Amino acid sequence: MGSLFLNTSLVAGVALAAIPVVLHLLLKQTPKHVVFPALRLLRHRQERTTQRLRIKNWLLLLARMALLALMALALARPRFDAKVAAGDENVESAMALVFDTSLSMAYTEQGRSRLDDAKTLAEQLLQRTHTASDVYVLNSGRPAEPARLSPAAARSLIATLEIEPANQPLNTAISLAAQTVAQSDKPRREVFVLTDLTRSAWNPTETIRLDARTDRPDSPANSVALYLLNLGPPDNARSDAAITRVEPANSLVGQDEPLPIRAFVRATGQPARRIAEFFVDGQKRDQKAITVPAGSEAEIPVFSPRFGPGLHRVEIRLSGESDPLPANDAYFLTFDVHPAVKVLVLADSALDAQYVANAIDPEILRNRDDAPRPYHVELRLTGELDLDRLRRELPGFASVFLLNVERPAPALWQALSDYLRQGGGLVIGVGDRVAADLDAYNATPEAQALLPASLGRLRSHPEMTFGRLDIGSALFAPYAQELASELARVPIYKSLLATPVEGARVLLAYEDDSPALIERLVTNPEGTPAGRVLLWTTALTRVPQVNASWNEFPIADWSFFYLMNQTVPYLAGRTELRLHVEAGETVTLPLDSSSRILDISAQPPGRTPPIRLSEPAPGRPLSISTRLASLKADNLLGFWSVTLARQNGQGQILGFSVNPPTAEADLTQIDRASLDALLGPDRYKLATNIDDLNRQVQETTIGREAFPWLMLLILLLVTLENFLANRFYRDRPQTPAATPTRALARAS
Repeated sequence: MGSLFLNTSLVAGVALAAIPVVLHLLLKQTPKHVVFPALRLLRHRQERTTQRLRIKNWLLLLARMALLALMALALARPRFDAKVAAGDENVESAMALVFDTSLSMAYTEQGRSRLDDAKTLAEQLLQRTHTASDVYVLNSGRPAEPARLSPAAARSLIATLEIEPANQPLNTAISLAAQTVAQSDKPRREVFVLTDLTRSAWNPTETIRLDARTDRPDSPANSVALYLLNLGPPDNARSDAAITRVEPANSLVGQDEPLPIRAFVRATGQPARRIAEFFVDGQKRDQKAITVPAGSEAEIPVFSPRFGPGLHRVEIRLSGESDPLPANDAYFLTFDVHPAVKVLVLADSALDAQYVANAIDPEILRNRDDAPRPYHVELRLTGELDLDRLRRELPGFASVFLLNVERPAPALWQALSDYLRQGGGLVIGVGDRVAADLDAYNATPEAQALLPASLGRLRSHPEMTFGRLDIGSALFAPYAQELASELARVPIYKSLLATPVEGARVLLAYEDDSPALIERLVTNPEGTPAGRVLLWTTALTRVPQVNASWNEFPIADWSFFYLMNQTVPYLAGRTELRLHVEAGETVTLPLDSSSRILDISAQPPGRTPPIRLSEPAPGRPLSISTRLASLKADNLLGFWSVTLARQNGQGQILGFSVNPPTAEADLTQIDRASLDALLGPDRYKLATNIDDLNRQVQETTIGREAFPWLMLLILLLVTLENFLANRFYRDRPQTPAATPTRALARAS
């Protein structure tokens, strides 16, 4: 804690308060003693009057002394809550500058973005910073332990900052900045956050640590001063039109099938009138006008292109009126088009296949020409099965469902085995027919070579539900938590006990932790993983008769539909085929394991050189994070190409697209109550411009001056002194009772 006065030398002026006392003692007159017996009776009255006058004179004397003391004290300019010594405002400091580099900071007015304004204000802060100060620069897009810089080095680093769509909440960067600055031994420790305060830049559930993690006794928890500089306009002054979301999210498209593309536009601040232009593989194919009321969202009229086989790219672009935030005026989609995925369902009865078939390929869509059908289900009854034909046609199916088949022939098991070793996928669902003759599954060598488990007795458990699931499995991604919650409400009445074979994996269990869904990988002749087998130990159908159903799974809210639709691409190695993602997400690309990969490179948008990628483990998909530290906005948003060089000399081109985060389209500012909850109501200062910031920094650094309050006291004392002087020394007319004659007469 420094000196409490700006002018310490003037504090001595308080001693001037003794002047009235000295003058009183020097000018005091010695009264003459006159003996007048006739006035003896008046002495008592005189003594009382003199006593009252003495009290009044002391009060007046004290008022004049206090007046002189307060005048000297005011000239010394005392302060409260000072952080540095008086006159040392420009001392060495530890300063952290936290820059919000999220997409909303690209909001541009009069040719300047919010990030440009942040850089200018940071320069002004650095100009008044002592040259020996330590400066730390943090970027919200890459929050990491900052390096200690000189003011000059900090200027150079700040000049290189750019907008990063794959951003992270400010919480982490502020915590790092506060804890880093708190470790410093500089007299001043300050953190400045330069942001437009949009809600999307904060995580309301992540704790922001402002305390100092240090053992130094002179670093209290509140030793760091935190300042937020609001660079954004008020909510009612913001204007923007943005594409907020686009459907479908799945990138698996059937060849020559119509693909309805639905896009939604949000208008912030004022109504938006735009033209939505649709580009397919670089060629403009359509445009549609749209009007969006202020503060609401509207849907662009549906665009339904048809695609041939291969990789196709669609761009939706808003044109028309100018926009202060153009980054969210375009949306990029990538589709992988193949002939419709064929799924084979084998069952003894059509009833056993009903629910699975309708979940994967709804009957209501089969006779419509305007509806996309990514999966085509073909049902074949085992009693009418031609095994030779089946063996020839099996490679054309992405997956096979074997549902409640009582006695699969060994030749059928062998055909399925050959299919799996070529990369196919098989789902086995049990039921009453399977439970009636378990030897067809447990005692057949061909079946045992494929089954993930040996099947045990049938058991009934009216109060059972599904339990834990393997969150790490791609079958349940990306909604594993939601799916687990939903499955925990599905009643299971009957199931078969199962003992998994060596190497099998339990993906889903019942409430009592017994296996419900078991997976087994089947290897090809070279010994590498090829196909997958999934075994359900409860039925995938529902019998309408009372007490005949094994469960209520097929009529569950959405879990059955979702899992059946996920199973097909999962078995085909294309589970997470989302080729258009938001910045910061991870893209998962399925890889063909037919030939060894020698080299993988990714080509970002723009003129950025290709990025070399590591080959994944055998049988695993290629994962690419769009949170790449080396890429800026212009080289991240848009279409990407991935090139694979293989040992057999055949290359392969994959692709995906990256879009701005949807949350960035909401330009609403975070409210003060939320900031108080995150930072603490007394732990930060909020400024709207550089003058306001300088005032708050001055108050925090050199404290609050008492000068205005002292001047008010002086004014009150002057008034009081005049009042007392006028009251005590005003002339009073003599009354007859005060004359000596009347006094003597009254006494006699």
